[in-house]
Amino acid sequence: MRFSPPLQVLERGPGGEVSESPTIEDIVAMYVINESPIDWITEEFGLTYAQIYAALSYYYDHKEAIDRAMDETEALASKIGLNSQAHLAQIRARQSNS
Repeated sequence: MRFSPPLQVLERGPGGEVSESPTIEDIVAMYVINESPIDWITEEFGLTYAQIYAALSYYYDHKEAIDRAMDETEALASKIGLNSQAHLAQIRARQSNS
């Protein structure tokens, strides 16, 4: 369950595909939990520093509810067999290639 909306509106890519910006939970997972550098997040997702700091500010203002939602999402992912550690390894590999 996602607690917050995307930071930006949906956008159309060059091939017409629709992409969604990271949610506040995505930013929290990358920066707070996985300790990804803010520079990497801005470059990888096309976000500004202000957007990232706004997301983090919102998170700390609503930490309990967002943490609960993220825990529920993690529990559901585990229940259906998704491995967050494998996904984290993929993100770190992308970071090291950047």
